[in-house]
Amino acid sequence: MSRFTPRIILIAIALLTATSGMALDLPTTTIRGRQYFYHKVTSKETVYGISKRFGLTREEIIKYNPEAEDGIRKGSILYFPVDEFADRKGEDTQAELPAATSPVAEEVKVETPVEKETGSNDRIAVEAPVDNTLRPVTTPKVLIEATATSHKEPLIAVMLPFMLDESEMSRRTRLYTDFYKGLLIAADTLSRRGSEVEIYAVDTKGRTDDIAGLFAADEKLRNAAVIIPPDDDATLAAITSEALKNGSFVFNVLNIKDTTYMMNPYAIQANIPHNTMYAKAVKGLKNEFKDCTPVVIRNIAGKKDKSAFIDYLIAEYAAEGIEVLQVEYDSALNRSDLSMIDGDPAGNYVVIPSSGSLAEFNKFCHVIKALQESRRNISPSTGIEPGRLAVFGYPDWTAFRGDALDMLHTLEATVYSRYCDDFTSFPSRTLAGEFNRWFGAPMLESVPSHGILGYDTGCYLIKNIRLNEGQFSPVAPEEFEGIQSTFSFTHPMEPDADHVCGYINDALYILTYQPGSGLTARIY
Repeated sequence: MSRFTPRIILIAIALLTATSGMALDLPTTTIRGRQYFYHKVTSKETVYGISKRFGLTREEIIKYNPEAEDGIRKGSILYFPVDEFADRKGEDTQAELPAATSPVAEEVKVETPVEKETGSNDRIAVEAPVDNTLRPVTTPKVLIEATATSHKEPLIAVMLPFMLDESEMSRRTRLYTDFYKGLLIAADTLSRRGSEVEIYAVDTKGRTDDIAGLFAADEKLRNAAVIIPPDDDATLAAITSEALKNGSFVFNVLNIKDTTYMMNPYAIQANIPHNTMYAKAVKGLKNEFKDCTPVVIRNIAGKKDKSAFIDYLIAEYAAEGIEVLQVEYDSALNRSDLSMIDGDPAGNYVVIPSSGSLAEFNKFCHVIKALQESRRNISPSTGIEPGRLAVFGYPDWTAFRGDALDMLHTLEATVYSRYCDDFTSFPSRTLAGEFNRWFGAPMLESVPSHGILGYDTGCYLIKNIRLNEGQFSPVAPEEFEGIQSTFSFTHPMEPDADHVCGYINDALYILTYQPGSGLTARIY
């Protein structure tokens, strides 16, 4: 990347708080050639509150922001297509433009908004008819393309709340510590295979307000090629803001829902976002079960926590002229509810439930098992070739243990997941043994395993920095496949978008549980 003379460009933007009589203005951005309104969630905002404020239904919010199905968090960004919401009315009209920032060490092109001349410096209150129409707002176009660090140290800064001042570690702190320990094992494994890469750990102590001071006082942080932040939204945002000023990449591997990458070219979301995940999951479903009729089952008295995914799935099949069969049952699935499958033993079907919870899984799994056994017991003398009956489910299932895990293997269930959580595999068991030998205690059990996550992250970052002669670049010629995670980064926006964003990991696992034990993993 070319090095330009450092310069600071200040952009003055008036943030006006409107009264109830003014129009509701939201900024817009272009994603994959389509224009969207966007709203950055503030503290204490809820899906319900936003629905009332902008005149939207909860279903509309979740349709375009699937991650909101599990609730929203401060700092996350919600998107709404301008062509569908341009005439929507809201109850509140307060809007705020995000402040534009620019790194001092990269070329920055800035297009400032044109302000209307009034001939006076005084603000004049003007009464107007109530008009809450959602309208686009022209925001400054800050075009920053960050493809690699420049003049940085070959240093990985790990900024986590290790809480070293506390006498006892909480579970959260233990998970952070396991992550760091896994990263140290990766560093040791690769220590004799290339140039030097420094691992630099900083205890943030959970104090978000201290982040700017840490950077100001520590030259190593300012010169780090890549920084690993915690999953706390506020701390992550503070670290990302400082990294942007210094031209360091932020590798967000611990926060699944963060959307900072949409506005920050140095932010890397190492967890595939919901929208991309849904697209890859349905692609995997179609490819793995191309000869199967999809059957969606819904418990009308139970959870429907995957309704956004189901709606997307049905729409994608419909676009290809394929009808998805839909079955509703009350409380517990009965064999008679799936009479179309029971009466067609030669047919190929894949069953997709509308919930990923363990409670709902237990309400249908035994019926699917019985139907599968019925097909296996068909006598050859009948001349019937039994068809395929499969189950396709969710990342939630990878956390199943005990009888539920055994049932996944019995059903040979297939799931989509960000992680390949096969703790019985040889690499997983080997690393677990190394971890125990190094630190005298096993990894804390979690999904994903934070110890393995730290190991995979360390291997990827160290190899990347060495490959790029001491710098870090998310633009790699091929994906990295670790024990539990795969990293393959891309821009989520088209090149002609009105601003250049950061990077997302678009790799998704399609996992199938094998009879007895073990998993097969395919990466999409």
